[in-house]
Amino acid sequence: ARRRWSPDDRHHAVLAVQMFLYDIQRYLSSYLGLLVHPDMIVFTGAVGQNAWIRRAVLAGVPAARGVPVVVIPTDEEQAIAAAIPG
Repeated sequence: ARRRWSPDDRHHAVLAVQMFLYDIQRYLSSYLGLLVHPDMIVFTGAVGQNAWIRRAVLAGVPAARGVPVVVIPTDEEQAIAAAIPG
């Protein structure tokens, strides 16, 4: 059976995404404010590889306009496995 989402569920989901984006935008804005001429903005991992998240983050950071954006795919599971001794 498919779950039916209540209006409260939808509201909470939208709020969670907005808070997530705001936190990233806040950190990115802070760092960009410290740099005179940033070389690029780098997104990594599953979240960074998601195009709509990148667009949403960058849309809320006016200081990011004109700064090149690079996406570096990562394999987090491989990195974790490689860090385990043995």
